Amino acid sequence: MAKIIPKEVQETKRAKLIKQAVLSYLDGDIKLTINALRYLSSMEPEDREVDRLLKTIARVEGVDLIEDITPGMSLVDQKLYNALNYFYEGKYDMTIREAQDVLTLEPNNALAYKRIGSAFFAMGQREKAKNAWEKSLQMNPADRSLKEFLDRWEERGYPEDRELEYLEEMQKKGWEPPKEKK
Repeated sequence: MAKIIPKEVQETKRAKLIKQAVLSYLDGDIKLTINALRYLSSMEPEDREVDRLLKTIARVEGVDLIEDITPGMSLVDQKLYNALNYFYEGKYDMTIREAQDVLTLEPNNALAYKRIGSAFFAMGQREKAKNAWEKSLQMNPADRSLKEFLDRWEERGYPEDRELEYLEEMQKKGWEPPKEKK
């Protein structure tokens, strides 16, 4: 790997992703290795050395690189988009899986926590939803719609048989997942 990617000295996002990929590879976590390199490759598509490293590891490990990333999106953007689509399709387990993949690459991604919270909420797992949403709010205190939603929940209490109705009511009043900031 050292021949393909020279030693990174600065603590840039690039350096962190390369370090994460290398350490994950050494730990045997091929999925995280591939995701870290795909994320870096999606952010820096002109970097042939990262692409070469990604393809080399994929070939050696027998991993097919079939998941497409929409042009103009990073891997994180794509996974957050996929998570949202899975949510609307009612595939809440896939929503959580995609958002958790994001958190392995960006542990402080508020939108990923928000999507996880929404999936748990839709599955009726209110405490897990609330915990995820509170983490999201800690990372992004400017998210007024989420804060208002949680405050309202605290004020009203929340009857167990009305989870989806409550979510739909909030969405009708303008609550929606925020757009990813670039």
